[in-house]
Amino acid sequence: MLPIALPAGALASSPAPPPVCGEVWGATGAAYTSASISGTWGLYEDLTPDLSELASYWSIGDEYTVSMTATSTCSSSQNLGFEGGGVGYFQVTVPANAVNVRVSATDTVSVTGTVNAGFQSRSTNSASCTITVTDLSAINVAVAAAASISGTWGLYEDLTPDLSELASYWSIGDEYTVSMTATSTCSSSQNLGFEGGGVGYFQVTVPANAVNVRVSATDTVSVTGTVNAGFQSRSTNSASCTITVTDLSAINVAVAAAC
Repeated sequence: MLPIALPAGALASSPAPPPVCGEVWGATGAAYTSASISGTWGLYEDLTPDLSELASYWSIGDEYTVSMTATSTCSSSQNLGFEGGGVGYFQVTVPANAVNVRVSATDTVSVTGTVNAGFQSRSTNSASCTITVTDLSAINVAVAAAASISGTWGLYEDLTPDLSELASYWSIGDEYTVSMTATSTCSSSQNLGFEGGGVGYFQVTVPANAVNVRVSATDTVSVTGTVNAGFQSRSTNSASCTITVTDLSAINVAVAAAC
């Protein structure tokens, strides 16, 4: 794996762990990419592997959005979450018979390290089945917070916040895949993208009435820094509605390919 400098606010310990391959906005930095639980289970049974290593990369008091893609053969919804703080945290609900469903939870870290910090069942299951989670990420909210746009808008109107800080972590000439989870009350599809290079870049299309839809775009960076690099509307909208994007990530394509 090639070394990558993590931005300020990215998940880190001392010494800094290796980041998820190519991630530039502060992902988990852990070796694990998947975990599962099978059979029947009670409360607080660890997945395999238990992912406790992930907790060692967080900072107590910081807020993160933990996300994963879940597939389940269970006929009922099941809760999973990290142990810690007496009541656990980062609890997600995996829908019944889920197939590659993206689930996430935002919480403030109260426990770090690898002791009593495993990822485990937070509900009971009496019918034999299997849940597998993959593509885990943990985004520091202070670095890559949610953003939204509401009402009606024209071209090139910034979301709030405008996410321009994120552009300062890129390198001009490098290629990245930028992804996010989008929810929209708009009755028509809408385009969003980062300002820069005259025509903008990392443009994504949010489907009409989207609910937690993962959208992404791959592009080569032509502008960095926080000036003229906001995330904004790239289409017009005449009917009042709201789009919210969360769980943002940016993967350096060349770095990821070399891993």
